[in-house]
Amino acid sequence: MIKKINDEIKKAMLEKDASRRDVFFSVKSAANLMAKEAHKEVEDEHIISAIRKEVKALNGTLAALEGKDGVEEAVKDANYRISVLEVYLPKMLNHDEVLAVADPIVAAMENPNMGNAMKSVMAVLKGKADGKLIKEVVVEILKNQKSA
Repeated sequence: MIKKINDEIKKAMLEKDASRRDVFFSVKSAANLMAKEAHKEVEDEHIISAIRKEVKALNGTLAALEGKDGVEEAVKDANYRISVLEVYLPKMLNHDEVLAVADPIVAAMENPNMGNAMKSVMAVLKGKADGKLIKEVVVEILKNQKSA
């Protein structure tokens, strides 16, 4: 995947698309830093993690700018950056898919509590689904077990 990122940087430079080039430079830089901290070569997981962090930060920026006057250009830029990066993210699981994976994991546990259930489910679903969604599903499963 690092080759794809490098190719995108070259392509953006040839097309003189500074915004797109900057998006991929920041991803490459963040992935290199993560790999260096882990004492490894840059791997796909580092790149995907860097892209996720960048998209999350951009979504935070959009939320902060919401409803403010005179920020149309910043909103447009953030949306553009998100659209460029989302192409490289794997598809995230939806509620039903998370439930299908998490339910048997929690059901197999003796006296499950929130902490143990989240730890077990996150071990399987980390990077495949949004953490907030996983938490909601685990809470739902635990409530259903208590009421049954």
